[in-house]
Amino acid sequence: MIQGYYKYNTEILKVTGEDKQDFFNRITTNYFTEFPYLNFKKTVFLTERGRIVDFCTVLNCNETYIVICTPGNGNKLKKHIERFTVTEDINVVQEPGKILYFIGNDYLFIDYDLENKNIAFFDDNLIFRDDYGFQKTVILESGISENAFLNKIKDKTELISETDFQIFSFHNFFLRNSYELSEDFNPLECYLNDFISFDKGCYIGQEVIARISSQGKISSYIVGIESNTEIRRGDKIFSKFEYQELECGMVTSVSEKSGYFYGFGFIRANFLQNSRDFCINRNKIFINNKIN
Repeated sequence: MIQGYYKYNTEILKVTGEDKQDFFNRITTNYFTEFPYLNFKKTVFLTERGRIVDFCTVLNCNETYIVICTPGNGNKLKKHIERFTVTEDINVVQEPGKILYFIGNDYLFIDYDLENKNIAFFDDNLIFRDDYGFQKTVILESGISENAFLNKIKDKTELISETDFQIFSFHNFFLRNSYELSEDFNPLECYLNDFISFDKGCYIGQEVIARISSQGKISSYIVGIESNTEIRRGDKIFSKFEYQELECGMVTSVSEKSGYFYGFGFIRANFLQNSRDFCINRNKIFINNKIN
């Protein structure tokens, strides 16, 4: 477990209008019939084909829902929401957002009630706890250039580098970029089952996801990858079996540290279930596979 804070830029959507709660209940994978003020939900927006538009955190700030998007997916999600807004009273505004993750630093926030998915305010910053991938305290910055509250907290902990945070994400199956959260994949391939309500009414893509789940026909799964030789995004993954190499997947994200390579990729389910050895460019790779 690493400890410290990590900061990144993303996009947020501010959604207003009398129909926003009902609309989100009908368009996303999660229930929004119960969504109290100053609580948050994580949910998936899907295409009609059951592919990922984005996996988001939605904060209920009373008259406004703040949707924290995956970096690079904000504009796509805004267009998706507006496409399905017909007669609803819904308005969507896209803005830049700054996110801080504090990992292993809960003692910094003992003065804030962050249990039961509650959101706390301080100097217009939104603070909440999230356990997707790993436990962390999340702060959505207000954009104020001089923020005494954040500066004081950051002074008490260390900044986590982009490389170290990316590697930590690979190890914990924490999806955080648009290479994996894209229309190339469905949420079941990405282990986002916990953010899908299988017993709720219809939502965009619901029939496809229900059919895939009930029939058990998930074609591929995301895996963590480690290699002591160079790998790159887009590299093909092969299965080594009885002196044959069969193409079975692809690398989607990579980070390198001290000559060692870490990443995410997708491998077809039938190859994973048969526990074969895997390679890239004929070099063996090590797979972190959640289905075994």
